[in-house]
Amino acid sequence: MYAEGFPTTLLEAAACRCPIVTTRTSGVSELILSDRYGKILSNQTPEMIAAGLAEALRCPDWREEAGALLRERVEACFSWEISAKKTLDTLERISQPSV
Repeated sequence: MYAEGFPTTLLEAAACRCPIVTTRTSGVSELILSDRYGKILSNQTPEMIAAGLAEALRCPDWREEAGALLRERVEACFSWEISAKKTLDTLERISQPSV
């Protein structure tokens, strides 16, 4: 099974205010903080995924709120500027001589 470091596709969807229904994969809990932000399904069976999607489709108010919250989260925590700063900070920290 392939596992990526961070689900970039979910960031792209969140930036477009798309509500997210996903399975648990690495990094997803950094974006989806609670059920208000999206649905993280614990079971990856087709039936559970279909049920999660059906639940999201029945709740237009949730979809709108989740999309807005996700967009705010991406802007606040995952912009290119923030990612670059975190990378530079890490590189600076690890390049310091150990004492």
